[in-house]
Amino acid sequence: MPEFVTFTPSGAAEPTLAFTDLTALGGLPDDVDPDAHFDRVEEVRLRDDATRQVLVTRMYGGNSGAMDWCVIGAVGDGIGCWSQLDLDARAKPQLRPDEEIGLDDWLLEVAGNCLRLGLPIFDPDDAHCCPSRGSFAAELSAHPVEPRLVVDSFVRQPGQM
Repeated sequence: MPEFVTFTPSGAAEPTLAFTDLTALGGLPDDVDPDAHFDRVEEVRLRDDATRQVLVTRMYGGNSGAMDWCVIGAVGDGIGCWSQLDLDARAKPQLRPDEEIGLDDWLLEVAGNCLRLGLPIFDPDDAHCCPSRGSFAAELSAHPVEPRLVVDSFVRQPGQM
């Protein structure tokens, strides 16, 4: 059975957005793992105005914790996936030669009108469950006008995640 999401703005009688493939919205890879599943579909308010967005995460199978995610909201005259940030590119220059980050292993939470993300830092000998080198922490908020997120903070944190 294909998975799908419908989005009904407040006060609307019928859903205005329905899809089975997040890649059609842009911002997510075309080669999504067929074993992946929607883990979360949550209405969020990332702006101080009355507009709403939908946060969608899609988890992969296995023990890596890998996921795709998208903030769906107004884009031009329609609805779509907001532009993604390349947070891995910010993290990689801060790694020591004997450290690595798990690709797509971001941990994601909603905190008020912000998104908080954590990315574990691994020693090459660490198991997937147990990063020993700390983490990167990012806080994102909505651009006041454009359909995209901006980085409010990005810091490396010591210790285990």
